[in-house]
Formats: sequence, C-alpha cells, structure tokens
Amino acid sequence: VDALRQYLRLHPELPPDTKFWVCDFVIRQSTRQLDVTMNDVKRLGDCVRAVGHTVLIMEPFYNPKPLRRAYCIKEVFHTQASGARFEVVMSAEQQAAFEVALVDDFNSIAKKLSEVNVRNAECRNPKDTEQILGELEREVGLTECNKAVFGLLRGALAEQGRAALDRMEPAERATSVLIVALGVLRRDQGDLDGAEALLREALEARR
Repeated sequence: VDALRQYLRLHPELPPDTKFWVCDFVIRQSTRQLDVTMNDVKRLGDCVRAVGHTVLIMEPFYNPKPLRRAYCIKEVFHTQASGARFEVVMSAEQQAAFEVALVDDFNSIAKKLSEVNVRNAECRNPKDTEQILGELEREVGLTECNKAVFGLLRGALAEQGRAALDRMEPAERATSVLIVALGVLRRDQGDLDGAEALLREALEARR
C-alpha cells in the first residue's frame, strides 16, 4: 500500500482516486479448476493489454520478489509485447535506499537486474509454473522472453537514474559516478545522442 501511495506522490498529475488493478486480488492464480483452459491465468495477457499500464512493485530493489514469480514475469512480457506503459515503484523506505544506491553503485543494480531469468521463475503451485512457462515458450521462446523483460527493466532503471541525476546540483551532477554509468547505459540501449550528451557533460566537468 505504501508503494502505491508513493507512486501517486511521484505522479501528482494523477487524480487521488486513481484505481489500481492488482492481479493478486482479482486473478484466480491457480490451475486447480475443473477446466484448466478457462482459468484466469489464460486471460492475464488480455488483462495487461486492456489496462495498458503496468507498475511493477520493485521490492526489495536489489532483488525484487515479483521478478521471481512466473505470474509477474508473464505480466511484464505482455506489457512489452503490447506496447503498454511500464514503470517501477517502491515504498518510501526502499525508494530512499534505492536512490542512494543509484548514485553510489549504479552498475551493481544494473548487473542484478540483468540476472533475471524467466526459467527460474516459480509459482506456489508447480502446475501453474509449468503452464505459464510452457505458454511463454510456445508464444515467443524463453530466451526472447528474457530479452523482452530485461529490456523493460533496463529502460525503467535508466528513467530512475535520469530522475536521480536531475535532482542533483549541477556541480555534483557533472562529476558524479552516476552520469557516466547512465551514459554507458544509454549507449547500450542504442540511444547514442543521449549517451553523448551525458558523457560530454561529464568530460567537460573534468577538464
């Protein structure tokens, strides 16, 4: 709940009565129904596309639990596949720790997120895990699914890094470790103009 309140604080443009569709509360996450082909998990991709905006609760930020859950991995994949908006959010306490880590150890966060592996995702019920991973393998292949999930996470990390950089004083910003790490990340994402601007700013400050 605190993470959702934090999201609204960070997005003052949203109305205070914004509704959140929380899959844990509205999706029957089980294959133990009489007709497995009709259970709600089969409709999860449709739900993600219909909502059009996914907010991942990234807690703890250094090893997010949702990224170890097959249901959540499936939601992130369908977010990418449908072109829906994707963001991450944390509780106020985790956000504060994350922002410190962004500045002091950006590369370790990026490395940790790169270790997400769809094949290791699980559900409480092994049959659910088998169904979800089997579906992803048939639809796109688990290797490609990994790439899609990692791409979204890396984009979200870049956005968080940019926001942290914007909060710095100009002198601190230009000489921070974060500006170089973010420039390299932009380069790896293919944003060469964005990378050049950040790295030139860092270079000028060091002359």
